[in-house]
Parts: sequence; C-alpha cells; structure tokens
Amino acid sequence: MSYGRLSEKVWILLPQEEEELIAKINSIANYRLQDLVEGIQVGVQTGADEIFVVNEDTVIGKRFEQNIVRKFLKGEDVRRWLPTWRGYFLIYPYTIKNGQVHLYLIDEIKKIAPNIWNYLSKFKDKLSKRWGVKKVFYELPTVRQPDWFEKEKIITPDIANKNNFAYDDEGFYFSKGTCMVSY
Repeated sequence: MSYGRLSEKVWILLPQEEEELIAKINSIANYRLQDLVEGIQVGVQTGADEIFVVNEDTVIGKRFEQNIVRKFLKGEDVRRWLPTWRGYFLIYPYTIKNGQVHLYLIDEIKKIAPNIWNYLSKFKDKLSKRWGVKKVFYELPTVRQPDWFEKEKIITPDIANKNNFAYDDEGFYFSKGTCMVSY
C-alpha cells in the first residue's frame, strides 16, 4: 500500500497486487454494479419471527386473510440458483397508499383481516416490548417497500461459505439474514 495513494476522500487498503487488479478491472469495465442495479437491500426484521413468520398449516388452519400474508424465505432457503420455498408466510400488516408504505390502523386491520388481528392480539404484550415499536404493537421495527420484494431480483444469504445467489421471480419476502439486488 502506497501512502501516496491515500487522500482525504476514500481510503482503500489493499495489498499491492489486489489494488493493481481492481485498477485494471476498473480501466476496462464499461459499467459498474451501481450502473446496472437499482439497489441492494436487506430483508424484513420483525423482532419476533416466531409470531410473524408462520407455516402454511397455520395460514390455512387459522384462515388468515391472504391480503396480509406474503410468501417468505428464511436465510437457509436461499441457495445457489433458485430459492427453496418451504411453506412459510410473513404476516405483513402494511399496504401502499399514495406511493408510501402505510401500516394498517387497528380499525382497518380488524375489518380487513379479523383472523390475523385475533392471532396477533394474543401476543400484544410480547410484541409491544420489541425494539423499534412506536405506534401499535403489531408494527415491524423496520419497514421495507413491498415493491422491492414483489419484483424480479437476485437474493443471497448475508452469511455464506460460498456464493449462493438465487434468482427470484415469485416475489418472495425474506428475513434480515438475506440481501437482494434489484435491477
């Protein structure tokens, strides 16, 4: 690493041979990743996956309303090439209004999803104690744009011992242990 290469802007600390390789790639590349993708995003953080992530038997047995549940992948469901959906769903109490993510109000969710409301209400005390809960007990600590999930994307677990990129054209939602590249 040459001290002459350091500036006030950005420090890139690499061994000399790696620095030369990256410089060579940058000199011949027509595009950079940032030119080709909309962004890189992480998945949904619920703070209570054991409540918000349910299996297909629960969705059917408790007659959960389909407008609130989304097909869901856990990190281990994302492997090379294609994700493996194992029948999990995410209770996602949000919609889009005027281009913005909107948490369903208590009266709204009681009306459009009474079975989900009854289910979540049983966990009110536990859900109220989660980090990031500010408005109502069933909100998620970090909200993601539904359209990020519902379009074609490349997904990968954030921790893997090899490249595990998978193509998703089904609009899966996924946990915070997974990242996506949208294009």
